[in-house]
Amino acid sequence: MRQNISKHIDGKLSLIIYKHNTPAKYMIFNRNLNKLKKANTTEFLQHHDTCAIIGNSGILLNSGCGREIDAHDLVVRANCARILGFENDVGKKTSIMAFNQASMRLLKQRIGGRKIVDRGLLKMFRTFNNTIAWYPLGAGGKETSALKAVGMKLGFVNFRIAYSISTPMDLSKELWRLRLPSSGLNMFSAMNYYCDKISLYGFFPFYKDTHGRPIRHHYYETVKYNYTDSRHSMPQEYVSLTQLNKDGVLRLVTDQCNY
Repeated sequence: MRQNISKHIDGKLSLIIYKHNTPAKYMIFNRNLNKLKKANTTEFLQHHDTCAIIGNSGILLNSGCGREIDAHDLVVRANCARILGFENDVGKKTSIMAFNQASMRLLKQRIGGRKIVDRGLLKMFRTFNNTIAWYPLGAGGKETSALKAVGMKLGFVNFRIAYSISTPMDLSKELWRLRLPSSGLNMFSAMNYYCDKISLYGFFPFYKDTHGRPIRHHYYETVKYNYTDSRHSMPQEYVSLTQLNKDGVLRLVTDQCNY
C-alpha cells in the first residue's frame, strides 16, 4: 500500500513535527521544504514496526484491549478522545493525538483561551508523554495557531506540535474515492507510510455490535449519531477496511481482546 501512496503524495510530508525546545515564535508552519531545512526546527516521523490506530466507537467499551493497544510501538488517537477512566479498554499510551477542525475549536474554547473551562481536557494534556499533537488538515490558519496557543499556555512540557504539508485528507480522497473521508480513515491512510503492521481498534460505525447489543457512537460519551445520514461514509469505509483485514493488509479488531 505504501507504493500506492507514493503515487499520490510524498508520505513523509504528512507529519512535519517541531523539535523539542523550538520557540513558539519559530513555529510558522511553513510549506517550503528548503526553508524548513534551513530553519532546522522540524523533523519527520520515524518508521515503526507495529502501530495501533484508535477509533472512538463504543465497541471499545468492555473490550479489555488496553494492554494490547499499549504494546504497539506507536499509538495514534483522534479528536480529544478521553482516556482517563477507560484505560482497561483503550490503553494509556498516546504517541500521536490528531485533531480535526471540530476538536480544534473545542480545544481553543476550553483550554486555549484566557480561562480554562475543561479540567478533564487539561488533564489529558498533562498525561501526555512526548506525544505529538497533530493537525493533519493543513499548514497555517486558525487551527494550527490555536494548537500553538495551547502549547504556549501549557509550556510544551509533555507534547510536540505537528502539521501536514501533504494532507491525509487529500490522500484518502485519492485512495478511497470518497467525498469526505473520516478522521479515522485519514489516519490509517497516512500511517501506512510510517508503519509496517497496523491494527485498528474502535472502527465500528454501527448501532449494535455483532451480538446485537446496543453500543455508543463514542465510547466516552452518549452522543447520538446517524450513520446513514452523515457527511462521512463510515459504513462504506468499514466494508473497505474489512476487505483489507481479510487480505492481511491490516488487523481490524472489533471484539474483546485476550492479551
